[in-house]
Amino acid sequence: MTGPFAIRRAGPADRDELYRQVKALATHHGYDPGAITPQNVAAHFLAPDLPMVVLVAAAPDGAIAGYAAASPTHESGYASPGFYLSDLHVDAEHRGAGLGRALLAAMAAETRRAGRQHIWWGVDTANHAAETWYRSIANVRVPSTVFALTLDPFESLADEGERHLGGGD
Repeated sequence: MTGPFAIRRAGPADRDELYRQVKALATHHGYDPGAITPQNVAAHFLAPDLPMVVLVAAAPDGAIAGYAAASPTHESGYASPGFYLSDLHVDAEHRGAGLGRALLAAMAAETRRAGRQHIWWGVDTANHAAETWYRSIANVRVPSTVFALTLDPFESLADEGERHLGGGD
């Protein structure tokens, strides 16, 4: 426990607070949070059959001050299964109180409980505060460029892939 906040797995009752958190993270990164809805947060973060682990820093009254989300992955360079940390967010008014570290530590414990051996994540190097903070925790730093394929270009490449897999037109 960090102050009045307990780190625990997110559940269906956390949907609205988690929705607020996910929108805040998207906004912080400069994304348009318009596509984020309570319904897709429930489907993408809280559905019981997802392999994703979502942790929240929750106050006794149910308010959530931060969250972390990670999904299973494999890192060939270390020949080990792990989790990819896709999201880590703490509300601005709670930063510096240890909640980010508590969330990351709890995710490390969840990773180990799942029989996995590492956590992998990326950070925008323009976010100097985040990079400095992550450097204080991580033991490996890999300079890299990250790419994403989304929206229409994703659909187009997936259509091409269907043809390669014999499922297309």
